[in-house]
Amino acid sequence: MEKKNSFSFIMAGILFTAFLSPASAQKLPDNQEVGIRAPQAVKIDGKASEWGTLQAFNKNTEVAYTVANDDSTLYLVVQSTVGNVISKITGGGITFSINTEGKKKEKDAVSVTFPVIAPPKPVAETAVAGGRSGAPLTVVGGGMSAGPGMNAAALKKRKDSIMFVNTNKKIDKFKDVQVLGIPAIKDTLLSIYNEEGIKTRCTYEESGLYTYELAIPLKYLAINIRNPKEFLFNLRLNGINLGAPSSGGSISIVSTNGGGGDFQAMFSPTDFWGKYLVVAK
Repeated sequence: MEKKNSFSFIMAGILFTAFLSPASAQKLPDNQEVGIRAPQAVKIDGKASEWGTLQAFNKNTEVAYTVANDDSTLYLVVQSTVGNVISKITGGGITFSINTEGKKKEKDAVSVTFPVIAPPKPVAETAVAGGRSGAPLTVVGGGMSAGPGMNAAALKKRKDSIMFVNTNKKIDKFKDVQVLGIPAIKDTLLSIYNEEGIKTRCTYEESGLYTYELAIPLKYLAINIRNPKEFLFNLRLNGINLGAPSSGGSISIVSTNGGGGDFQAMFSPTDFWGKYLVVAK
């Protein structure tokens, strides 16, 4: 499969571990059906212990999620145990868009993207492709096989360990959040330690669980808790960021573990629309 890309370099040895979603998640509805009040003393730290079981498991994106509110804030919690999905999120971020006009349109909606992923630096083009403009970008997935004396369980443990270390190295670098569509916020790229009240964090545990939390003050959405209104939202996994087209190079995605379709999906956006009614006390 080939796609256009801005520059050419070789990404080799991208390792990922596929986890099955918990059986409990598979029993959840595909979309959250009701608005809920957030638990007391919510802390945006990438740990969802205060939320309990999430409200829905969307099959298109393969993430479990909850949307909730209290008197002042709208919350989003997202979780996944699917290795490819986690790689997709940490390589391209999640965009949460809110359209208070009841339209399934991201244009003119409020949107928050985290993490904000910069495209790869073109230095790899010189190092690997000899600086040739338009050389093909080859992405190799899988490729890890059991060595002498390593059974399937040991191989899985090794893969899980590598993904745990590599994913947390990425998370340590997530310092920015992009905010669009809020007139009161002029700077669209904020630090995660901003003073505007947009809070977001993520964590990845050794168990293979990725958790994402986001808090947006209701005042930015023109929503008054005394007069609750329904809005539409879009949750999009953006896909791994390979940069914007410019030089006419191509991408050749190669999977060595028989999972080519899933691997290629990490580079394509997946999303869904939902409906939410803010809940007063």
